[in-house]
Amino acid sequence: MLEIYRNPAASVPDYRKADPLLMHVAYGSEHPAADRDRLVQAGAVVVDELMTTTSGDDIVMLRDPWGVPIQLVRRAKPMI
Repeated sequence: MLEIYRNPAASVPDYRKADPLLMHVAYGSEHPAADRDRLVQAGAVVVDELMTTTSGDDIVMLRDPWGVPIQLVRRAKPMI
C-alpha cells in the first residue's frame, strides 16, 4: 500500500522546484513509452525522455499535473 495525503498542519513542498532525483515515485512499466504518452495526454509533463541505461533499464521521468516527479521503469533484471 502507498498512501499519499495532505495534512493542513504542514505546507505543501514546491515539487516543481525539486530535482526529480531527490524524490520521485517510481512505477514499474512493461511499456514505458506507451504509459508516458497516456500520462502526457492526461496532463503529465516529460522531464527526461525515455532512455536505456547501460544496465538495460528503460527509464522515463515525468511530472504529474501537481509537479510530483514520476519515474516509469522497465528493469532489464527485475528487482523483485
